[in-house]
Amino acid sequence: MENLKKKSLLFFDLWNNQDEQDSGTIDKKVINKLKDFLKKEYKLIALGRFTEKALIENKIECLYLPHPASRRNEDKIKLEKSLKKMVK
Repeated sequence: MENLKKKSLLFFDLWNNQDEQDSGTIDKKVINKLKDFLKKEYKLIALGRFTEKALIENKIECLYLPHPASRRNEDKIKLEKSLKKMVK
């Protein structure tokens, strides 16, 4: 994983409302904004498989990390280790 200590972080919600989130549908404006971020060399990180799948289906390149609310202990460990590695 790339070190992010010297880079700014941006948190971005993919969905405008609960219906979009429930269906995994990403608004076209949001897709375009994400593509703009990629052009500016941002690294997009999908938290959870559901988010990763929605991004991949829209041809948005991303890195995967387990969702913070994951109940599986191994996912929590992977998330914590990956985040610590990124900000060293």
